[in-house]
Amino acid sequence: MSEIGDILRLLKLAEYVKTFQDNQVDGAILTSLERDDLVNELGMKKLQATRLFMYNSEGHIPK
Repeated sequence: MSEIGDILRLLKLAEYVKTFQDNQVDGAILTSLERDDLVNELGMKKLQATRLFMYNSEGHIPK
């Protein structure tokens, strides 16, 4: 799960590291989540969820 924390920090989403840890979201779980899950279950804003979703699906890192 520390890899997820590293990804969140890379994407400037460090405020969600604890939330992901508390919910035991690892790489396998993250790949099964939809944007709505990130918003509704983990409390992310839609734009933040999109940033993570695009990184997860396309490897996109915002500049």
